[in-house]
Amino acid sequence: MQKQAILETLPPEDQTFILDICRTHTYTDAVDKLRLPREQGGLDIITNRASLCRFVQKKTDTTTAAVEAILERFKSIHPADTLDDSDALIRLIQERIFSALASDRDFNDIRREFEAYISLKRQNFLERKKTMPKPDPGLAKKQNTILAKILGSKGAL
Repeated sequence: MQKQAILETLPPEDQTFILDICRTHTYTDAVDKLRLPREQGGLDIITNRASLCRFVQKKTDTTTAAVEAILERFKSIHPADTLDDSDALIRLIQERIFSALASDRDFNDIRREFEAYISLKRQNFLERKKTMPKPDPGLAKKQNTILAKILGSKGAL
């Protein structure tokens, strides 16, 4: 039976804490910080740089795979499809980017999410542009006529 990694068995909040430490410290410093008791800002865990590196890579790869899956989905969307799904996904990625930036993560850590966001926004814009109704040329004339009647003057606009 394979030994289970101690970092994988931690509660989600502790795993997030570890990922945050690794974003702002070297793995050597992170190992030292995690060794500290909880009262001193650590997790009272004995680990090593290699385990910490594997843990961070595994958690980061999951996020990257999810973003890439979203991008692949949008490449296959036909312009006639509804825009509701793309709007929802854009908001989801937007929230992830804002929360990452609010937690002082380095931009390079969220670069792929940001690139996915830009790609999705472009795709959404192109879909809207293709499905946008053409303006009625007589609409402005009709509106001016109505305004002139209401305001009592000719050529209100």
